[in-house]
Amino acid sequence: MKIEAINRLVDLLASCTDEAADELTFVSNDLKNHKTLLTELNIHSEELAEGISINLANQAINIYKTKKDCIKHFQGNIEKPIVILADKIIYDKDTDNVFFENLIYSLKIRTLIEEREIVSFHDKINRSFILLSESNGKLKLGYESKPLEFYNEEHNLKNLFKLLLKKLDKDEFASFFRDNIIKSVEDEEDIKRRYITFLTRLNNTIEKTEREYSLFINKFSFEKFNSELKKEKEKYIKNIQDNLSEFLSKVNALPVQFGVYILLIFRFEHEIIPLIGTVVLIIAWSSFSFLSLQTMKKTINFIERKFENVFEQIAQESGINEKILTQDKKEVDNKISDIRQMIYWYQGIVVVFSLIFILFSGSNIYQQYKKNNDKNPLLNEKINKYDGIKGTMENNQSQSNKVIIHKDTNNEREVHK
Repeated sequence: MKIEAINRLVDLLASCTDEAADELTFVSNDLKNHKTLLTELNIHSEELAEGISINLANQAINIYKTKKDCIKHFQGNIEKPIVILADKIIYDKDTDNVFFENLIYSLKIRTLIEEREIVSFHDKINRSFILLSESNGKLKLGYESKPLEFYNEEHNLKNLFKLLLKKLDKDEFASFFRDNIIKSVEDEEDIKRRYITFLTRLNNTIEKTEREYSLFINKFSFEKFNSELKKEKEKYIKNIQDNLSEFLSKVNALPVQFGVYILLIFRFEHEIIPLIGTVVLIIAWSSFSFLSLQTMKKTINFIERKFENVFEQIAQESGINEKILTQDKKEVDNKISDIRQMIYWYQGIVVVFSLIFILFSGSNIYQQYKKNNDKNPLLNEKINKYDGIKGTMENNQSQSNKVIIHKDTNNEREVHK
């Protein structure tokens, strides 16, 4: 069928005055002089008093007056060209068009879920499906409502249909998919809109079904997986909270610790020995605090490594990609990161203030020692006198020893004579 002839038909019908009230009937006096074109395209018509009448429901071309008429009456046949007069749209199966893609594949998906027995019963009179599930009960899925805005928007139904077609070949997938259809649309109060709601959420429904099916294949129920993951997460969060409580107790003790340092420093400001003892106490106490925090850091690192191993093991057993579970893991990682950061800050404060107190105490010791030396000049003078007397006595003793030795030498000479 020539596309040029179809274009001329669309232009002709769009320019004619339609006298028919019926959506599937076109009547116009303006067609009387164009029977040749109708014959060329195998369009059957009859001549009435009102004009030439065309039954749009049964022609070689699918002709619709508006998009709404097309949505309402289209039966899925794309072997024949489709024409929408109001928008002058001509569609065939090789044409890309969002409106027709949504229209065609919404029907294909509806047929698919019926053929694969996703639905338990088709109520054609009320235009709805009945879904029955052991775990989720009964749900009525109406498909009467067909809002135009849905068909004009991109929903990727073509690719989702192909994906669903492959997934439903897997054993038991249909059962999981049925349960998730019920859960995805049960919040939609308007029964007539539930099928459209299902289509808008189809991508998420397939993804969720795939996750549950993967867990089932790995003999790991979704409920059990969630329960075990939650249990492990809470256990490690509790360990982190215990460490955080211990850390906060140390933080609360920090002002007391520094207060004791300040009290001792100013209490023994003029006493060297107590100040030296204070410095030793500062070093010992600060070292203990620092090492305690190091031990706490090692504990936090151990908890982090252990949780990662358990998390990875659970993910492997469940068959779920770890990226999907990132949110659960991130909650624990953030808590660990926060407490580790606080420990670093606390260690820094302990080191800095301890050094300040040690330097201040050392300065006091030095100044006190210097003052003590400056306050005792008499004692220094006595010590110097004592050293001078002692030196004189030692010199005299040395001279006396020399005289004796000299006399002894003379005596020895006389004896020899």
